[in-house]
Amino acid sequence: MTFSRDEAMAALEVLLRGGTVPDGFELVDVRSEGPGVLVLFRWHRNRPVFGTVISWSGGVGVSTGLPVDSVDEWAFEAWLYLTEELETGYVRRALRRQKTGYIHLGEGVGERDRRYYTSSVPGDGAWLADEGWNVENARRLRDEGHLIAWLQACRDRRRSPSVVGQAVVARRSDGDAELSVLDVAAGVPEVVRRDLAREAVHEAGDDGAARITTSPAHSELLTAMGFRASGDDATWIHTNGPQINA
Repeated sequence: MTFSRDEAMAALEVLLRGGTVPDGFELVDVRSEGPGVLVLFRWHRNRPVFGTVISWSGGVGVSTGLPVDSVDEWAFEAWLYLTEELETGYVRRALRRQKTGYIHLGEGVGERDRRYYTSSVPGDGAWLADEGWNVENARRLRDEGHLIAWLQACRDRRRSPSVVGQAVVARRSDGDAELSVLDVAAGVPEVVRRDLAREAVHEAGDDGAARITTSPAHSELLTAMGFRASGDDATWIHTNGPQINA
C-alpha cells in the first residue's frame, strides 16, 4: 500500500495523543524533518521541549524494516519504537543538540561499565548505612520535604559490599536544585562517578529545575561531560545537558 509521509505523521500523532504513552510524555507536535519524522514532546517537568527523529522510508516499518500493509501499521510500529526507547531511558542517555525551539535527542552518551548500575535508594537508606555510607544529609532533606532524588551506584549483588557510591539532589527554595552529595568509593572506575552525576542532574531536570549547583570539583566534572555552566559562576550547571555542538 502506498501512503504519504503526511498521512503517516497524522496517524502517528493520533496514537501519541490518544494512546498509551510512557509516564511523563506529553506530545507537542509531529512534523517532517529532512528525510524523517520529527516528534516534539515534553518530558516530566523538564522546561525544554525535546525532539527525536524517526526514520521514514515510505511504506517500510520502523522496527522491522519490512513493507507494511497500511498507514496505521506504520504508525503503530513507530509508536512502539518510540515508546520502548522512552521507557528504557532514551531521554537520559541521549546526547543533545540545541535547535531552534527544542533540544534534539541523538546518539547515546558513550562509555558505560555494565558491571555497575545506578538506582534510587529505597526507604531510609538503611542498606547504605549498614555498608558505612553517611546517610544523614539525605534523610534530613527527605524529612524536610526538600529531597528530589537519592541515588546509589551498585555492583553485582553477589559481591559485598555492593554499594559503591551515592548522590543526593535537593530542591532549593528558588526552584533550582543542588547536588549536595556525590560520593564514590576509592578504586571504582571514573565512569561510575559520571553515571551518578548524569543521573543526578537529570533527576533535577525532571523535577523542573533549570539549573543545579554543586561544588567546583563536581561542576568541573559535569562540564567535562558536556553539561554547560550557567553564567559566570561555574558551580551552576544547566540541567538540559549533556549537549554537543549543533
